[in-house]
Amino acid sequence: MGLGIFQSSYLALPECDPSPSPLPLLPLLHRPQHRTATQRTHTPATLTRSDACPGHSRTSSTQATRYSSVSESSQASMDRRILSHLSSLDEVPETPNVAMDAFCDDVEDNQLVEEEEEEVDMRTDDEIFRDALLRELKRDISYTHPKERGSLINEIAKSARFIPRVSGPFMNLYNIMMDGIALLNRDDPNDTSYILRFGKKSAMDRTIAAQTFEDLMDLLPAVNINIRYISQGGNDFLNKFCRFISFNYRAARQEDTNKLKEYVVVLLGPPPAGVKPLKMKGSKSERGFNHVQSAHMLCPRILLPLFDTNPKRFMEMVKNGKVLITADAFPTFMYDEQEDFDEKNIQKGFCRSQFLLKAYRNRFTGPRSSEKETPGLIGSGKKSIAEDNNMHKVTPDSVAYIATQTCMALGTLEQFGPEEGKFSYVEFFHMIRALLSDEEDPWAVETMQWWNQWVFGINTENGTGATQDANAQDVTMIKSMAEIEDWGS
Repeated sequence: MGLGIFQSSYLALPECDPSPSPLPLLPLLHRPQHRTATQRTHTPATLTRSDACPGHSRTSSTQATRYSSVSESSQASMDRRILSHLSSLDEVPETPNVAMDAFCDDVEDNQLVEEEEEEVDMRTDDEIFRDALLRELKRDISYTHPKERGSLINEIAKSARFIPRVSGPFMNLYNIMMDGIALLNRDDPNDTSYILRFGKKSAMDRTIAAQTFEDLMDLLPAVNINIRYISQGGNDFLNKFCRFISFNYRAARQEDTNKLKEYVVVLLGPPPAGVKPLKMKGSKSERGFNHVQSAHMLCPRILLPLFDTNPKRFMEMVKNGKVLITADAFPTFMYDEQEDFDEKNIQKGFCRSQFLLKAYRNRFTGPRSSEKETPGLIGSGKKSIAEDNNMHKVTPDSVAYIATQTCMALGTLEQFGPEEGKFSYVEFFHMIRALLSDEEDPWAVETMQWWNQWVFGINTENGTGATQDANAQDVTMIKSMAEIEDWGS
């Protein structure tokens, strides 16, 4: 913005005593009322700039607007300059028009020159980009549901919503982000976050935090490429930014919880004769081992013969604590019930149930695809979660995620949480993930081939149809206790 004659550097003028002047100068102290050439009039009470400087025709609408915006204090300062100029003349003419004409020319020319001068920006290109980026994020960070597709904040939100589905639902993204940024700013003498977050932690804790943050950045590409700028946004902004990412992560997780809460009732089908059907909506208090259908699916596969002998008595034993249901006893819904269970080979039919497959397809490739009797995708309709995130391959993490969500949907837990009774959903997720991730185990390799064939219609054994494994990187080296959410917050 140009400087101009009313800036403070031009207002420090000496006061003068106008009393020696015989001229009727009082009208000059009134704020001028500027008009265009066609509207210019003379009044006894006010002397306009055109009256003070006859012969001037530079009162364009633009100049009039500029002059009319001058504050009262600035006008008073200009009046003092005029008085000072006239009082400094050795000989005051009978009419001040000639002197005033020269003075006004000088004032106006100085103003025009100074307004044309541009303010010099001393920032580097890198700093200009940083400031623009932070300004955009600070503006948009309050919108928890950004709608503008393609915007930076929308891309960040979309990536955050995909993380629980491909890397696990038990990560505390807020702490991971804040720890990682504190490590980035550890050499900044003005930033105390590193001392606050790592002052009492070991070198191993710092190594784990750094590796976890690096892995998380792989899942947030829009954040990763701008993280050195984002980390300079200040504590208040960083707190809001990390909470924004955490909010979208948890929102997607809860969305899947709500959807599968309804869909598992569809998968269970009609109840046996004389049994009240489960409600799709509302309280889940009737689920778990309170209803024969959900109890059948949650019963450990190894104990299913005992359950089938007397379902009612088995459910009572579970509720009374005589039969403990723990994460290491995999439930029936995880197995292909068309296969005979082999106690000596518990992996037979494990993770190949149609129940689990349909739940997976319902969330990742769309509700219509879940009812498909053949492998592969449905090519039309609204974009699915997989299509919207360029996901073309089933991953062990995504199977473990849907298994955890399905197990929770069959249970009585109303909101997503880490455990239900003695059953730990955290352990359940990690055990399934570990089993399917073992590339040295032929069972794991064959099972993942089965999943990719049924979900995406690809044969991973020879690579047919496989295109990209987007956003499926493991978030590794996360301590079990460190990655569990603070459920009370």
